[in-house]
Amino acid sequence: MARTRFNPTTMPRDQRASSHEDSFPSAADVVADLLAHSLIIVVGKGGVGKTTLTAALALRAADSGLRTVAAEADRQAPLAALFGHTPSTEPAEVARRLAILLLDGRRALEEYLRLTLPFGSVLDAVFSAQLYERFVSAAPGLRELMMLGKLYHELELSQREERWETVVLDAPSSGQALGLLGMPFSARQTFSGGVVGREAGNIGRLLQDPRRACVALVSTPDHLSVKETTDNARALKELGIKIGSVVLNRFRPARFNAADLRQLMQRASRTRQLRFSEQICNLALAEIKRTAQSSRALDSLARSVSAPLLLVQSYDRLNGLPLAKRVRTSFDSDISPHRSPSASSDYRSRSAHKPRAALSTVAW
Repeated sequence: MARTRFNPTTMPRDQRASSHEDSFPSAADVVADLLAHSLIIVVGKGGVGKTTLTAALALRAADSGLRTVAAEADRQAPLAALFGHTPSTEPAEVARRLAILLLDGRRALEEYLRLTLPFGSVLDAVFSAQLYERFVSAAPGLRELMMLGKLYHELELSQREERWETVVLDAPSSGQALGLLGMPFSARQTFSGGVVGREAGNIGRLLQDPRRACVALVSTPDHLSVKETTDNARALKELGIKIGSVVLNRFRPARFNAADLRQLMQRASRTRQLRFSEQICNLALAEIKRTAQSSRALDSLARSVSAPLLLVQSYDRLNGLPLAKRVRTSFDSDISPHRSPSASSDYRSRSAHKPRAALSTVAW
């Protein structure tokens, strides 16, 4: 199935938008660029919305006609729970052209041995042996390597009619994710001449191929999340793995500012017709602080990470699969309410100097 780009539509510009928002390209373009890769790895600290984004991207890929697997490495299986499905260590269909997969290092190793060793009939006895259990537990990074090996197998080694076209991986939290992604390169150096070394080399080449694999880094506007995202970007650069996009979740665009609030309160003081003016003022001030935090986060990520930015706004009262579907739907539209022809021209003139950003109307 050929990978296609999605055509955006334009929406009215908010005259009070920031200069950053004026330069946003379509979020559909950013998502299309992500889905042009066979393997998309979603990375971020816990609680930033990785699982929902993984589900939304997988739904969008499947709807575009690509046979897609949404994979996860967390034994608690939040992705399976989101789809209302029992966790499965083999691809289990949850929608048309979409399956979920729980990566289990031990299970993946056993599957790999069955595929590569000639004495498959005695492997059941080997797997149940205490010595084998000790080996698997003691071997550094072997489970992690086989998790990635499972994804490599689904994309590269399966029979063509069974091969998945897109895998979206909900990676573990940042530290574990970097360890997982770095394991093939460490194993390739340690076991350079053997079967494990060859497998690690294959996986490493897939991860470092910018046409086939990329990472979507997910952040929220809080300082710790932004810092961790910046650190993750540096670590991925050292590993030679492409960053396809930085997703700034729970972004709050400025719909009004302090001058607007001051004008409102002055009018209320003159007319005495606005009820609960003090409470309204406090709520508005809190919103101004949140939008200022979002703007600072955007500035910091734009300066620190050379990758397209996808901004995802807050959307209350939804969670789980309904929220993932709403996020997925937002990927079809321009999702950039601050674009205009002049803004698009301004973006093109500056695109060589700053990363792209796109604004989505939904968040988790």
